[in-house]
Amino acid sequence: MTAATGTGGGHRSTFTALWLDANNDGWPDVFVPNEFGDGVLLLNNGNGTFRQQPLVDGPGDFGTMGATYGHFDNDVYPAFFTNNMYSKAGSRVIANLPAGAYPEDVMAKMRRFVTGSQLYRCLGPASDGQMRYEAVGKRFQLQDIGWSYGAAFLDLDNDGWLDLYATCGYISQDRDKPDG
Repeated sequence: MTAATGTGGGHRSTFTALWLDANNDGWPDVFVPNEFGDGVLLLNNGNGTFRQQPLVDGPGDFGTMGATYGHFDNDVYPAFFTNNMYSKAGSRVIANLPAGAYPEDVMAKMRRFVTGSQLYRCLGPASDGQMRYEAVGKRFQLQDIGWSYGAAFLDLDNDGWLDLYATCGYISQDRDKPDG
């Protein structure tokens, strides 16, 4: 059934999958993040098959240990948060590589290895039916929370806006500062 429905997810190493209606068409879609590469959104065609779509152009998630979705900005389409591995030391190593050390496509992927957790805000559908997303984790200061697991969107303070809760399972130096 996997091959017939198009739900293989590209043989990704994944810790979780999220069922949701990403495009509000009444059909269940599934987001399959990838522990070691790009995740994929499987959009339901409404006929027993799915079509694959990456969330962003170029390298997406890396080290994804979990994911959640929700309407954090109370808009029409849900956003995705991916819990990713993060290391300040790894960021320093990648930042110190000299220009031209690797081809640019390889460097782009290596830079993604160390960017940490990510929030993908949905911009809505494009004219071809693909859903469009922008990575906004850094803007909301969510990327460097450590090696994060088990995130959840929920309204902790009952104000009508979703909050984001994520645990940090790895602290290397200072318990008060994730990943030292």
